[in-house]
Amino acid sequence: MLKKTFFMAALGLTLAGNLAAEESTTDTDSSTPPESAQDAPPQMPPEAPPAQTQPPLPPRKPPLPLDRQKADQLASQLQRDQASKAQIHWFNEGSDEQFLGLYIQEYGEQPQGYALILHDNQQHPDWPGLVRALRTQLPAGGWSTLAISLPDRWDIRPHLQPDQLTDAPPTLTQLSVEALPEEVPQIFKQRVTSGFDFLESKDPMPIIVISIGTFATIMAKQTHKLPVSKIAGLVVIDPTPLPGNDFNADADVTGLQIPVLDIAPQLQPRSNPAIRKRNAKRESRRHYEQYITKGSNGHFQGFEFTIVKKIRGWGRRVIDSRLVDQ
Repeated sequence: MLKKTFFMAALGLTLAGNLAAEESTTDTDSSTPPESAQDAPPQMPPEAPPAQTQPPLPPRKPPLPLDRQKADQLASQLQRDQASKAQIHWFNEGSDEQFLGLYIQEYGEQPQGYALILHDNQQHPDWPGLVRALRTQLPAGGWSTLAISLPDRWDIRPHLQPDQLTDAPPTLTQLSVEALPEEVPQIFKQRVTSGFDFLESKDPMPIIVISIGTFATIMAKQTHKLPVSKIAGLVVIDPTPLPGNDFNADADVTGLQIPVLDIAPQLQPRSNPAIRKRNAKRESRRHYEQYITKGSNGHFQGFEFTIVKKIRGWGRRVIDSRLVDQ
């Protein structure tokens, strides 16, 4: 009995010692990480999800060319003018090639034909003075008029009144939105052709073209590239010499095979009408006619109705000669 009691006591001490040893080992293991965990690189925190970005803005529309800006303003002004007889027509509406046309139906005793009016450089289809007089007064003589807007050339000094002259160069904004000088003839040709198509869509009648200054020079050069059969006659008013070798107003005007009325001021013409008259005589251009407005300068201020009457008379002779030739 004593041996059994001693044996049970020894067993209890052994179990208690083993239990204490296990607890000590457990505490040590919990405070010391395993060797593999010590050697592993520290973990980086997870990347934050990318911030939600706004969709890219649509590309900015380029600014309108200045001739388009002028046309928009002019159209708005004429729409408010109750006395205006002009029919506003937008060619190529909604496209980058959109441009303005102002049409007035003739109201004379007898229709004569159409007059396509091409204003001078850096002007617009209702420019005060000669352009407006031609556009609004020719219809009383039987000529329906269509004045169209044309691209500006900023490499050429505009023909302004003395109080409008300035030495300030065009701004970069102006230069950035305008056609390059070499592009102007092609744009010009497209717009003139559109003008012909517009007029031909109405009653079929002869078309004369009245061109001024810079665009008189360009028209004389471009006429052979246009459907000449549609042009009954051409009026060139004080053609402007242009830079480069592509344009020679004196030769281009007198080299045409269609009736030409060459109108020039007596004072300060921009090109020499005497040279053109000599060229026409030397080349026996029987359809060429020249008219010098006595006492006027290149602005023709105060001589607008004189020029209107001259064109009416010349146009009537052109139409009569076409009837005879037919």
